[in-house]
Amino acid sequence: MTHAAGGPGSGSGGWRTQPRRGPGGRPYQEPRPIGDLLPQIMRGLRPKNRRGLARIQAAWIAVAGEKTASRSRVTSLEGGVLRIELQSAALKHHLATFRTAELLEELNRRFPEAGVRTLRFVIGKPA
Repeated sequence: MTHAAGGPGSGSGGWRTQPRRGPGGRPYQEPRPIGDLLPQIMRGLRPKNRRGLARIQAAWIAVAGEKTASRSRVTSLEGGVLRIELQSAALKHHLATFRTAELLEELNRRFPEAGVRTLRFVIGKPA
């Protein structure tokens, strides 16, 4: 009885001549203990720019001005988007229409490490 090239008994170690592939055609990886993966997963879930957010919140009066700051509050910074809660739709319109570029410029001048790319104004209940 003869075997096809690469088959059992051919001396090549089995049928496979290509590396094993997993879902999506990616090379197969041996299973790893979940304890080895958790630190990497948790780093990905950790809020980024927490320090940058705290610094922006502390300086918001100087950046936005006392009148605007008293009617707004910075609530989050995720993926370069700074979320700002505002007291009214009129203030939202004013900031979005007339002050976005100025605020972004000042934020990035003071806090370049925070990586603020966009301001998202939402109507809420600022403290």
